[in-house]
Amino acid sequence: MKFQRKIIVTYALVATFCAALTGFSSYQNNLKHEIENRKDEIRTISTRLSGQMDDTLNQMDASMNYILSEPDLLNSIIILGKTNQLPQTYITDAENVLKKGITTDFITRNGYRTLFYNRSGKIIFSSDRSGSRIISTFDIDSIEYLSRADAAKGKPILVTAHEDFWNSENNKMTVYSLVKAIQGCNMGYLEVENTVEDLKELQKSAEGMDFQIYVNDGQLLYSSNPKRKAARRYLDFSWHQNKLFDEDEELIASHYSGKYSLSVLVVSDKSSLAARQNYILLYSFLQAILAFAISFAFVVICSFILVKPIRKMQNIIDNTDLQNLGNVENIGVRSEHKDEDEIQSLLESYQIMTERLNWVIIKERKASVLHLQALFDSLQAQVNPHFLYNVLNILSARGVEDNDDVICDICTALANMLRYSTSNKGRYTQVKNELHYLQDYFYLMKARYEDRLVFEYHIPDELMEQKIPKITLQQIAENSINHGFENQNTVMKIEIIGYRGTDRWYIRIRDNGTGFSKEVLAEIRRRMGEIQNKILAKDGNIELEIGGMGLVNTYARCRLLYGKDCIFQIRNMQHGAGAEVIVGAFFTDGGNADVQGLCGGR
Repeated sequence: MKFQRKIIVTYALVATFCAALTGFSSYQNNLKHEIENRKDEIRTISTRLSGQMDDTLNQMDASMNYILSEPDLLNSIIILGKTNQLPQTYITDAENVLKKGITTDFITRNGYRTLFYNRSGKIIFSSDRSGSRIISTFDIDSIEYLSRADAAKGKPILVTAHEDFWNSENNKMTVYSLVKAIQGCNMGYLEVENTVEDLKELQKSAEGMDFQIYVNDGQLLYSSNPKRKAARRYLDFSWHQNKLFDEDEELIASHYSGKYSLSVLVVSDKSSLAARQNYILLYSFLQAILAFAISFAFVVICSFILVKPIRKMQNIIDNTDLQNLGNVENIGVRSEHKDEDEIQSLLESYQIMTERLNWVIIKERKASVLHLQALFDSLQAQVNPHFLYNVLNILSARGVEDNDDVICDICTALANMLRYSTSNKGRYTQVKNELHYLQDYFYLMKARYEDRLVFEYHIPDELMEQKIPKITLQQIAENSINHGFENQNTVMKIEIIGYRGTDRWYIRIRDNGTGFSKEVLAEIRRRMGEIQNKILAKDGNIELEIGGMGLVNTYARCRLLYGKDCIFQIRNMQHGAGAEVIVGAFFTDGGNADVQGLCGGR
């Protein structure tokens, strides 16, 4: 079977399963989301209705507080509470003041009717939005809620729906009211009424859902649906602060307001979700079909686009070797027998190409290592050691004849350095051997610079066995002397300190010279970067300066030895206090010597 057909058939099966799974998951998630939205909705509506009722009751309470906070009105109420003790002129003036104050716009717009009546059962005055006439006297003992108002001690009480018995006419309204007993000297009561009919306006905020309002100990104030009015079981769900109940057939949200002992209950039938459920099912099914159609069309198109270059690549790989790399487009078919599976043919051809390229890479890697080894060997054998040994012996013999111990010591130190540098035992040594070599070098430099040169070193014993490229420390120290103290007459101080941590070791070579200029430091770091890139690229053409063995060459030798674990830093000290070079390595399997160094990189 062709690879393209395999892609289409396989993806069709997978897409069918995924589309079905996606459709089912979408249906479940959307249905759950719809139910959660409905729950959030009825919670919000119950909270909103409760807030609107609180606002209405707060406005009614504000009317009573306004009357009691106005000095003239409060004084009139005090006078009217003593009708049997004061002259009629005082009472008439007080009635006029109260009548004027209780008919303000602020009072009339906050309720259907606002009343003040004393404890003898006489209505002193009443504001009436409807303009209907009211009774002027009544049996105060017949009003049951006045005893609750007295017990509240000045706090307003909410009276549930009742007939407006203050109205003297036949068209009596059903009202609810706030009643407050005026404290002090039996002054009487304030009452603000609102019609139950006005509560129908709350239906606009209920968004088509049923709601009920309960007060006090479960008295029904209002029900938007008369069919639910007799269902006393709803009382079990009331008196809860912002709580939702998920029943078998209903969702019920309750919100309680403690200020006025008022509870709002919102009820939503789950049957109303049936239509939405069918819509969600249809939507999820169409969504799955559309996803399958789009994805299937996409994979068909992609299969054509994908297979075409694969086939072309197959022909090119089959006919590629080292002799025709530059002309692969003109290669013909090498084999008459071809597998129908393009991917299998591609893998076989790629295997052949990998074997050819692997042979080339191995060959080039070996050549690179041999080239670098030859460069380093030439660096360490720049002079004829036998010739130099003979010259040094002549000088040493002449020093003995002349009793010149300094000449003898100089010759000995120089001979030791030549013997160490020209030894063919290896390009790498231990730190302790480097330190001996460095001591001979500084002895020779002291003979030249005398007291102008100070050399100090502090290297712990645990570092003495560490492996390091030969002549590393001496080359860094020589660089400091040659370049760090140009045109200076100060004392040259070179300090070498070794450190060993938990995961690394390093040696710091520090001087008190002029440091590196910005240009020189940038050039050194640039060349170090080039060497690192060439090592990472397995490039054997690393340019080393024969005869120089400067900092760049020293970095190259360390990089080849330590590989990715190499530590090599060059920087100036702060405040013009000289320069320092840090060389070391991490304690990991970072490679060993030549080939490993070429293959790794940090």
